[in-house]
Amino acid sequence: MASIVVAGDTSGTVTLTAPAVSGTTTLTLPTTSGTVVADSATQTLTNKSIAATQLTGTISSARLPTGSVLQVTWTNWSGAYTATSASNVDFTGFSTTFTPLYSTSKVLIFVSAGVNMICDGVVYIKRNGTIVKDYWFGSTRSDDQFDYPQAAQSYLDSPATTSTITYQMGGRATGCGNVIRFGATDNSSSICLMEIAA
Repeated sequence: MASIVVAGDTSGTVTLTAPAVSGTTTLTLPTTSGTVVADSATQTLTNKSIAATQLTGTISSARLPTGSVLQVTWTNWSGAYTATSASNVDFTGFSTTFTPLYSTSKVLIFVSAGVNMICDGVVYIKRNGTIVKDYWFGSTRSDDQFDYPQAAQSYLDSPATTSTITYQMGGRATGCGNVIRFGATDNSSSICLMEIAA
């Protein structure tokens, strides 16, 4: 194996060793000044590009910029629940669990709830049993017939945990017998949770 030994300016040497290959191999040096680095050195690419076919592995979630979506979960619920109460009532069955990757993350919640009420009412979102968002919506009726609004809402939550969270939907009716129907057969409901890097 042929080698070229270059003496250092003050001490030591640098050995350039040709690989044991057949044929002719050409190593072209750049026309501008620069530094040659070893394969194991960590470098920052500046004004360079890498072919997509050469990229392998994964990017750590912690390295993604603020606002990146880290994970998404979606739950659909097609059951039905009826209650008569002016107090808060959790909609049985319409809950989902979510485990954030980082305690600094936000959780963006999109809810589309099929809620039928006489008169007015409130729909809320609970996190581990505590209401984090409630919103009012109204009915145009004042008789014993139900309107069929699709109560859509979004909310940016800050759970500050990496433990598993339970998000629960619920609501309450106001007036006209305080009757609330949730998730009737013609009103399916869903909840979408997105973890957002902060």
